[in-house]
Amino acid sequence: MTFKTFTALLFTLLISSNSFALEMVSYNIRNFDKDIREGTATNKPVLIATLKSLNADLFAVEEIVNQTAFAQMITTSLPEYGFALSTCGGTGKQKLGFLYKKATIRLNSFREDSRLAADGQCNKGLRPAAIGNFTYIPNGMTFAAVAVHLKAGGKQANADVRYRQYGIITQILREIRQQGQNNLVILGDFNTTEYVLRDQNYTRFIEFIDNNQLIDFSAEINCSAYWWGETDDNIDSPSILDHIVVSQEFHSFFKGHTVQAKAHCEKVQCKAASPSDLGVTYQEVSDHCPILSSLKE
Repeated sequence: MTFKTFTALLFTLLISSNSFALEMVSYNIRNFDKDIREGTATNKPVLIATLKSLNADLFAVEEIVNQTAFAQMITTSLPEYGFALSTCGGTGKQKLGFLYKKATIRLNSFREDSRLAADGQCNKGLRPAAIGNFTYIPNGMTFAAVAVHLKAGGKQANADVRYRQYGIITQILREIRQQGQNNLVILGDFNTTEYVLRDQNYTRFIEFIDNNQLIDFSAEINCSAYWWGETDDNIDSPSILDHIVVSQEFHSFFKGHTVQAKAHCEKVQCKAASPSDLGVTYQEVSDHCPILSSLKE
C-alpha cells in the first residue's frame, strides 16, 4: 500500500467515524404501569428490554399514568437516560413527555401546553402537549420537539376534535418558529384512525402536514398499533395511529432517513394476527408499537 493510498483510506475512516444518525422513537406505552381496563400490569422487564433494543437518542412517550413508577424504572434500569414528563394527563391521567440519552441529547427546557387539552383542566378532558428544546450533542444542532396524544375514537365527532387540535398544533409550531427555531419534530399518538381509510379525515391530516411544511415519516410504514377490529374472531387488525413528523427545514440538514415499526408490528409484518402471534409486547406492554426513525448525517 502506498503512502498516498494509506492517507486516503485513513481520511475515509476518519470521516465515517464522525458520521452519526439522530434516532428518535414515538411510543405509546399503554396506561403504564397498569391498564385498569384490561386488568394487565405493564411487563416492565419486557418494556425495558424493548427500550434498550431501540437504543434511540430521543423517545416521545405517552400514557404514563404512574409517573413515580416510570421514574424509578428509568433511574434503576436505564440510568443513561434522562426524562421529562408533563404534570397533567387529562381524565385518564395519561402523562406524556420525553426520554433522552444523556450522552447525545441535552434538554435545554421543557414545558407543557394546555391548549390541546380543550378545557385546560389538568386531570379532566384531554392531554396537553409536551414541548422540549434540545441540543443534539454530536453536532451542536438545536431543535424543538413536541410530544402529542390527540383525541381517541373513530367517530366523526372524535375526528372533528382532532381537526381542531391540528389547528392548535399549527399555532404552537408557528410560535416556536417565530422564536427563531425552525428545526421541529412532532412525535406521538395522533390517533389517526382514519389514516388507513383514506377518507376526508385523512385528507385533513395531510393538509395539516402540507400547510406546516412538514414530512410525515409514518407515511412509509404499514402499521403502528393493533386493535380488535370489531370482530370476535381472535384476529386483531393493524392501524396507523402514531407518527414521527419533522419540519422540512430540519430534514434538510440530513442526507436522508429511515423509519420502522418495531416490536409486534415488525414481528407479524403488519398483518392481521392473533394476540398470541403478536406476542408479549402486545399482550403485556402496549397495543401500540414503538416507531423508530433515523435521520442520517
